[in-house]
Amino acid sequence: MASSSDCYDCVVIGAGISGIGMGYHLTQRGFNFVILESRDNIGGTWDLFKFPGIRSDLAMYDFAYRYFHKYLGEPARTWTHTY
Repeated sequence: MASSSDCYDCVVIGAGISGIGMGYHLTQRGFNFVILESRDNIGGTWDLFKFPGIRSDLAMYDFAYRYFHKYLGEPARTWTHTY
């Protein structure tokens, strides 16, 4: 947790997909930053709104940043249903 005496080059509001992506790019450029998130989980809208049984016309790895696979491993490329 950031304290009131911490000094940052940048403050990112929200740990959704855009906030996480910004954090990655700030890290690559050597900035000192903090990401503030009001919820207990990261992921923003993708974590907040979950609809059981909903389908997408894109595989979920199409929504990910290229560099995520380095941290999360290769995505599963087998699907029970496709369009």
